[in-house]
Parts: sequence; structure tokens; C-alpha cells
Amino acid sequence: MVSRINNSYKRRPVVRVLTSPSGEDLKHPYEIDLSRHLHIMIFRVGEDALVH
Repeated sequence: MVSRINNSYKRRPVVRVLTSPSGEDLKHPYEIDLSRHLHIMIFRVGEDALVH
């Protein structure tokens, strides 16, 4: 989930990670600033990105 937009890098937002790679809800969600982690990419958006 996009948490904040970086004004300097609009295509590298801050995202909140809510689930594990297997789709389980995390007890402690966390945020990642994609402008600081260039090796992490968004590869799906919208409802298709939701893991159930």
C-alpha cells in the first residue's frame, strides 16, 4: 500500500507492507522508502496486487 509520495521521486513512493510473501497478515506492518531501496520494485498495482 502506498503510504506517502516522494515529491523528488514520484515513482519511488513510501509503501506500507501489510502481508508476508505468502499472503499472511503481518502483526507489525512496516514501511519501506523505495527511493532508498532501489533494488525493490513495484510489479503489480490495483486490485490485482492484493493477496488473499
